[in-house]
Amino acid sequence: MQEGCQSFEPGPTAAIELETLTSRCLGNLELVERVLNIFQQSVEKDLADIEQGLLVLDSAEVARAAHRIKGAAGNVAANGLHREAAAIEAFARTERMEEVLPCAERLRQAWRDFCAARPALFDTEC
Repeated sequence: MQEGCQSFEPGPTAAIELETLTSRCLGNLELVERVLNIFQQSVEKDLADIEQGLLVLDSAEVARAAHRIKGAAGNVAANGLHREAAAIEAFARTERMEEVLPCAERLRQAWRDFCAARPALFDTEC
Protein backbone atom coordinates (compact mmCIF):
# COMPACT_ATOMS: atom_id res chain seq x y z
CA MET A 1 0.00 0.00 0.00
CA GLN A 2 1.21 3.51 -0.80
CA GLU A 3 1.98 5.91 2.01
CA GLY A 4 0.02 9.06 2.74
CA CYS A 5 -3.36 10.25 1.59
CA GLN A 6 -2.81 8.75 -1.83
CA SER A 7 -3.34 5.32 -0.31
CA PHE A 8 -7.02 6.20 -0.06
CA GLU A 9 -8.76 5.82 -3.38
CA PRO A 10 -10.13 9.02 -4.82
CA GLY A 11 -13.87 9.20 -5.20
CA PRO A 12 -16.30 11.54 -6.88
CA THR A 13 -14.92 15.06 -7.02
CA ALA A 14 -18.12 17.07 -6.53
CA ALA A 15 -17.97 19.08 -3.31
CA ILE A 16 -21.49 17.92 -2.53
CA GLU A 17 -23.84 15.52 -4.24
CA LEU A 18 -26.93 17.71 -3.98
CA GLU A 19 -29.22 15.19 -5.62
CA THR A 20 -28.26 12.57 -3.02
CA LEU A 21 -28.71 14.98 -0.12
CA THR A 22 -32.04 16.21 -1.47
CA SER A 23 -33.22 12.62 -1.77
CA ARG A 24 -32.17 11.95 1.83
CA CYS A 25 -34.24 14.99 2.85
CA LEU A 26 -37.25 13.67 0.89
CA GLY A 27 -37.05 16.53 -1.59
CA ASN A 28 -37.50 19.21 1.10
CA LEU A 29 -35.11 21.99 0.04
CA GLU A 30 -35.69 23.98 3.23
CA LEU A 31 -34.55 20.96 5.20
CA VAL A 32 -31.52 20.60 2.92
CA GLU A 33 -30.56 24.19 3.64
CA ARG A 34 -30.99 23.74 7.42
CA VAL A 35 -28.94 20.55 7.34
CA LEU A 36 -26.16 22.30 5.41
CA ASN A 37 -26.19 25.22 7.88
CA ILE A 38 -25.74 22.84 10.81
CA PHE A 39 -23.10 20.90 8.87
CA GLN A 40 -21.16 24.08 8.15
CA GLN A 41 -21.11 25.11 11.81
CA SER A 42 -20.00 21.70 13.02
CA VAL A 43 -17.28 21.29 10.40
CA GLU A 44 -15.82 24.72 11.16
CA LYS A 45 -15.47 23.73 14.82
CA ASP A 46 -14.06 20.31 13.96
CA LEU A 47 -11.52 21.79 11.52
CA ALA A 48 -10.35 24.08 14.32
CA ASP A 49 -10.08 21.05 16.61
CA ILE A 50 -7.95 19.23 14.01
CA GLU A 51 -5.67 22.26 13.66
CA GLN A 52 -5.30 22.52 17.43
CA GLY A 53 -4.62 18.78 17.70
CA LEU A 54 -1.95 19.04 15.04
CA LEU A 55 -0.28 21.93 16.86
CA VAL A 56 0.08 19.91 20.06
CA LEU A 57 0.44 16.51 18.32
CA ASP A 58 -2.69 15.14 19.99
CA SER A 59 -3.51 12.24 17.69
CA ALA A 60 -6.59 11.25 19.71
CA GLU A 61 -8.16 14.71 19.33
CA VAL A 62 -7.31 14.80 15.62
CA ALA A 63 -8.91 11.35 15.16
CA ARG A 64 -12.07 12.35 17.07
CA ALA A 65 -12.55 15.56 15.10
CA ALA A 66 -11.85 13.80 11.79
CA HIS A 67 -14.34 11.09 12.75
CA ARG A 68 -17.03 13.72 13.36
CA ILE A 69 -16.33 15.36 10.00
CA LYS A 70 -16.32 11.99 8.27
CA GLY A 71 -19.73 11.08 9.67
CA ALA A 72 -21.32 14.46 9.03
CA ALA A 73 -19.86 14.69 5.52
CA GLY A 74 -21.15 11.22 4.72
CA ASN A 75 -24.60 12.24 5.88
CA VAL A 76 -24.72 15.31 3.63
CA ALA A 77 -23.04 13.59 0.66
CA ALA A 78 -19.92 15.78 0.78
CA ASN A 79 -17.73 13.02 -0.63
CA GLY A 80 -14.41 14.89 -0.81
CA LEU A 81 -14.64 15.95 2.82
CA HIS A 82 -15.71 12.45 3.83
CA ARG A 83 -12.78 10.84 2.01
CA GLU A 84 -10.13 13.19 3.42
CA ALA A 85 -11.53 13.02 6.95
CA ALA A 86 -11.46 9.21 6.76
CA ALA A 87 -7.79 9.31 5.80
CA ILE A 88 -6.95 11.68 8.65
CA GLU A 89 -8.86 9.57 11.14
CA ALA A 90 -7.10 6.38 10.07
CA PHE A 91 -3.63 7.89 10.25
CA ALA A 92 -4.29 9.67 13.55
CA ARG A 93 -5.68 6.50 15.17
CA THR A 94 -2.41 4.73 14.35
CA GLU A 95 -0.41 7.78 15.52
CA ARG A 96 1.03 8.39 12.05
CA MET A 97 0.83 12.15 12.45
CA GLU A 98 3.37 12.79 9.70
CA GLU A 99 0.84 11.22 7.33
CA VAL A 100 -1.93 13.48 8.63
CA LEU A 101 -0.31 16.75 7.52
CA PRO A 102 -0.74 16.32 3.75
CA CYS A 103 -4.23 14.92 4.35
CA ALA A 104 -5.11 17.96 6.44
CA GLU A 105 -4.21 20.22 3.54
CA ARG A 106 -6.41 18.16 1.23
CA LEU A 107 -9.21 18.37 3.81
CA ARG A 108 -8.85 22.16 3.90
CA GLN A 109 -9.05 22.20 0.08
CA ALA A 110 -12.15 19.99 0.15
CA TRP A 111 -13.68 22.46 2.64
CA ARG A 112 -12.80 25.40 0.36
CA ASP A 113 -14.43 23.50 -2.52
CA PHE A 114 -17.56 22.95 -0.43
CA CYS A 115 -17.66 26.63 0.56
CA ALA A 116 -17.23 27.69 -3.07
CA ALA A 117 -20.15 25.45 -4.11
CA ARG A 118 -22.42 26.56 -1.27
CA PRO A 119 -23.53 29.98 -2.65
CA ALA A 120 -24.59 28.37 -5.92
CA LEU A 121 -26.83 26.00 -3.98
CA PHE A 122 -28.63 28.37 -1.61
CA ASP A 123 -27.14 31.82 -1.96
CA THR A 124 -25.32 31.27 1.37
CA GLU A 125 -21.58 31.51 1.96
CA CYS A 126 -19.28 29.72 4.38
